[in-house]
Amino acid sequence: MLVQLKPRASVLLGLLAFALASRSALALDKDAEAYAKSLQKRAMGEDYLATEFKQAQDKLDKALAACSPDACDPKLRAALRRDLGVVQIGGRLNAARGQDNFAEAMKLDSNVALDRDLETKEIRAAWDAAKNRGKPAEAPKVASSAAAPAAAAPPAAPSTTIPEEATTPGATPDTPEQAATTSTAKRHLGFFLRFDPGVGALSTGATTGGKSVSRGSAGWSTSWAIGGAVREDVILAAHLWNAEGANENRFRLVGFGPSVIGYLPHSFYLSATPSFTVLRVLIDGVDYDTKLGFGGRMGAGKEWWVGDHWELGVGLNLALSGNADEGSTTAPLRAAGATFVSVGGALSFNITYN
Repeated sequence: MLVQLKPRASVLLGLLAFALASRSALALDKDAEAYAKSLQKRAMGEDYLATEFKQAQDKLDKALAACSPDACDPKLRAALRRDLGVVQIGGRLNAARGQDNFAEAMKLDSNVALDRDLETKEIRAAWDAAKNRGKPAEAPKVASSAAAPAAAAPPAAPSTTIPEEATTPGATPDTPEQAATTSTAKRHLGFFLRFDPGVGALSTGATTGGKSVSRGSAGWSTSWAIGGAVREDVILAAHLWNAEGANENRFRLVGFGPSVIGYLPHSFYLSATPSFTVLRVLIDGVDYDTKLGFGGRMGAGKEWWVGDHWELGVGLNLALSGNADEGSTTAPLRAAGATFVSVGGALSFNITYN
């Protein structure tokens, strides 16, 4: 009886081991696909849109390395090959290799298609060239004639290269924003609106006829900017800003002017606003109203995307202004002509729509 049980036990143990191995393999497949999809999302949704093409390529290479043929669905591997081709061609890294990746994607999934939001003329040309690979050339049409027909020239092989103008070094790339079906998600394009309240300090002072007055105070600042992109990452906006002292005495500097905001990679930015300014300040019981003066506000900061078009961020701002007094008749400035020089700084918290 014992001799008969041994083969059965071996079979049962073998089946159990196979089941456990299969379950482990399935778990590894799911992990590999999840990891590959995560890298793909970051590469195309963040790095490529931020023009960090090399970083996007590295992430997609890692995704493909993790997504071996026995670990991932062919459709996912096809999508990864397609996106890698888009990055290599759109980012001008390696156009020939990008076209090869398009061809590999089509072999893996005959229904794979370009993302129309990322398609450009250059990318479309490479895609069509990859699609034409291996297609037989059409037989030439021979006109009937009583005379013996001349030998037909052999048909030309289908082109498998990207048009020369698309690969010429130094040529301006047909970037995604130039395509008719552009996506503006997480890009500094189109309409722009920013509100940035902050906390800081403001000081001002004037001297005339040997007399001087000054005042400084901690306080807050606010500003609104509304405009649009003149090109990607370059914003031109109308900017209204103010700095104000935080106590019961009146102390406020207001400015208005055109603002230029330039975005750097990863949504760092620099801004400058030449402005017409007005200062109103109460010093030692004397109320000073100034004439329209000139100054400006400069800023630098960092923002983070919290949606397709919304960013939150922080910034450091510096305000400068020179304003002539209207002509005080009370002490200590009894003579007209005094000029108040004001300096303010603030840490702002930005809310931006773009």
